[in-house]
Amino acid sequence: MHPIAYWSKKTSEREEKQHSYILEVKATYLATKKFRHYLLGIPFKLVTDCGAFKQTVNKTDIPRDVANWIMHMQNYTYEIEHRSSSSLRHVDCLSRYPQVLSVSSEISARLSAQYRDEHFKAIFEILKARSLELEVIRNAHEVGHFATQKTMHTIQQYYWIPHIEAKVNQFIKNCLSCIIHNKKLGKKEGFLHCIEKGDLPLQTLHVDHLGPMDATSKQYKYIFAVVDAFSKFVWLYATKSMGYEEVLRHLTKWSDVFGSPARIISDRGAAFTSNAFIEFVNTNGIEHILTTTGVPRGNGQIERVNRTISAVISKLSSAEPKEWYKYVSNVQKAINSSIHSSTKSTPFVLMFEVRMRNGIDDQVLEALQAEMLHDFETERQRVREKAREEILRAQEHYKYNYNKKRKADTNYKVGDWVAIKRIQFVAGRKIASEFLGPYEVTNVKGNGRYEVRKTADVEGPNISNTSSDNMKLWR
Repeated sequence: MHPIAYWSKKTSEREEKQHSYILEVKATYLATKKFRHYLLGIPFKLVTDCGAFKQTVNKTDIPRDVANWIMHMQNYTYEIEHRSSSSLRHVDCLSRYPQVLSVSSEISARLSAQYRDEHFKAIFEILKARSLELEVIRNAHEVGHFATQKTMHTIQQYYWIPHIEAKVNQFIKNCLSCIIHNKKLGKKEGFLHCIEKGDLPLQTLHVDHLGPMDATSKQYKYIFAVVDAFSKFVWLYATKSMGYEEVLRHLTKWSDVFGSPARIISDRGAAFTSNAFIEFVNTNGIEHILTTTGVPRGNGQIERVNRTISAVISKLSSAEPKEWYKYVSNVQKAINSSIHSSTKSTPFVLMFEVRMRNGIDDQVLEALQAEMLHDFETERQRVREKAREEILRAQEHYKYNYNKKRKADTNYKVGDWVAIKRIQFVAGRKIASEFLGPYEVTNVKGNGRYEVRKTADVEGPNISNTSSDNMKLWR
């Protein structure tokens, strides 16, 4: 007989206060756990100098910890043998005469010699000031700027780094190339905020340009569209440019007939941000609301009308594309005499309380018109109230469907550095960066809208307006 291995453990302060038989059972439990690879599956003898050990195993009223240890030992096949302490001195020696052992080997000697070598000393100093982990992560990530999992897989083939996922994830969040080029994942940010339409027509106008269209003999290239927010009534004007001169000419004629609206909603086109347009709205006491760049939903009324206009005119002028301007008035008439999905009425009826005479079934239309005129005063308020209810119902339905696919805005504050999404098309650059930056937030406008200013000599506008769903934190 000769020993294979030795093992011992010092008792804690708590363990020192426990009964000896509990410590005997625990010692046996820890020993079998330590040498499990030798003992499992074969019969063996367990020798101890504790005479109460065998009785402890057979007790029923034992502490929970002891019961758990006994249950663990049921995995083994063994018999207990009692020996006196005098026959187990070699075991007591490990606990009663502890020794601190010093191990020296050729390897440790060589390591000590390296610390005395001047070349190795220089390397050690470099390593103190440099993170090899960071270099490994950077090299693995910049192979293809992959996401966290692929970068980790590349590293783990050759290296082991503690807490690797958190470190790789943090590095990727700070990678400038990834900030600029990667798209934002997950639900888009920003809920829908509906614009109050008012109780009457001619209060709020949505305006925009559609085009460019095919060039015509009269040099028309665009359609200037005006939509009344309440009635959905549409005015369409063929124009030669998108300049403020034609815009103001048409709006002035409109105001001569209907008076000045309470507010006008537009995008940030050059015509609507010009000094002449600003002077026009200020002189007439009109509130001008500019939508955020790259967020067409801010002027959704006109965007929807533009799609309808484009589709209808394309079909009507398919035989003669350059003659599209001849159909503008007919399209305007068709839209204004058709039932709108949100109001459940025609824009013409909501605006004038009569049906449009459009050359189809005039006799029937005249009879219906006479009946409506008879009860004009009492009917007007009811129709408009119904239209308002339908608009609110349509807004709530659209808002619900829209918001369930989105998440709350990320809140940025003045001074934050961000990357903003590229809005303008770059000709011939299919692999242009998805984002531009860095930019600094200069103003928080509410509802996820921000004003930003470029902070470096890089591509992009110097000052811009953007929204949270088109921004990323420049970490």
